[in-house]
Amino acid sequence: MHLPASVRPARPLLAGLTPRIQTDGTIALGTDPVHGVVLTGADVAETAKLFRLITRLATLSGPTPAAALAVAADLPVDRVVELCDALDGAGLTTHHPLESIGVEAAAWSVARRRAGGESSLSGPSPLPLARRRSGSRILVDGRGLLVQEIARLLRSAGIGEVRAGWYAASADDHDPDSVDPALAICVAPRMPWQRSRDWSRRGVRHLPVLTRPGSVDVGPLVVPGTGPCLDCVALSDAATADTGTPTDLLADGQGEPVTVEDTLAAVAAGTVAMLALGVTDAYPPPTGVRWHTALPLPSIATSQWSIHPRCPSSWHRPRLAVDAPGTASHPERFVQGGRMGR
Repeated sequence: MHLPASVRPARPLLAGLTPRIQTDGTIALGTDPVHGVVLTGADVAETAKLFRLITRLATLSGPTPAAALAVAADLPVDRVVELCDALDGAGLTTHHPLESIGVEAAAWSVARRRAGGESSLSGPSPLPLARRRSGSRILVDGRGLLVQEIARLLRSAGIGEVRAGWYAASADDHDPDSVDPALAICVAPRMPWQRSRDWSRRGVRHLPVLTRPGSVDVGPLVVPGTGPCLDCVALSDAATADTGTPTDLLADGQGEPVTVEDTLAAVAAGTVAMLALGVTDAYPPPTGVRWHTALPLPSIATSQWSIHPRCPSSWHRPRLAVDAPGTASHPERFVQGGRMGR
C-alpha cells in the first residue's frame, strides 16, 4: 500500500554517519575517508535545514513520520521524503535504533554498508548487532598471549560467551549442557587437521590460526557445506600432499604452547577478532582465504584455495533432493568456494 508522503516513516540513520558541513558547503556523513559519504544535489539555501534534518535522523529511536520531521527542519514534506528515500536507497538507514554495545560498534554499521546484504547463516531475519553478539558462543583453543588477546577483543566486542584456553574445544566437547558454538578458533603451531574433521561433522564453523614466532596465518575459515575444508588445503599444497595429514590430536598441535612476538600477536589478534565478528554479525568472511601477517612491518597478504576434486570429505557433496514430476536437476559435483569481497 502506498502511504501519503506526510505519514511515510523515516528510518534512523546508521550509527557512525554523524553529519557535518564541509568548507565547500556540502554535507558529509561520517568522518571516515573510506566509508564516509557526501550528500549532493542540495541547494545552498537549504543546506542548514538539511543538516538539521540529518542530525535529527541520526538520533531517532525508531521510524518517525516525515511530516513531523518536515516541521522540525522547516522543509517541505516532499523534500524530506526525497532525502529519506535517497538515504534508504544508499543503504544508510536501519530498522533498529542505536545500540548500546560501545562507540566502536558505529564503525561496524558503516562498514557493513559496503558489504552488501547479510548472510542467512545466523538466521533468516535481521537482528540488532548487540543481540547477535550477546547470544553467540565462541571457543578460542590454545594458550599464550595471542589466545588471551583474541578472547579479550571478542569479550570487549560484546560476545556473550568466550571460552578460551588450553583444550577449550575439548572441554566443550565433553560439556553435556553446551550447544555448538558459533565459531571455534584454534590457535596452534600446526594445523588442526583432525579437529577440523570433527567440527565439520558437527557442522561447526571453525577458523585455524597457524602461529610461528615471526609470522601468523589466519584461516581459511571452514564453513561445513560451503567452500574448501582443511583437507582441500592439504591436497592443494605440494608441501603436504606427499606426506598426508596428521590423524591424531597430538599430531595437530593441540596443547602445544603458542609463541608469537608481542607486537605481531596484537596485529594477528585483531585480524582474528574481525573475522570472528563477521561470522557472528552475519557478514562472514569468504571461505577458502588465508590472511598472512609477519614481522617486521605491518601488512596483510592473502592466499586462496577452492574445493579440491580429490577431497574425500562427505560434507562437500550436494544434498540429496527429489525433483517434482516432470523436472530434472543437474547439481554440481562440488560446491564452489567463496570469493573475495561481495
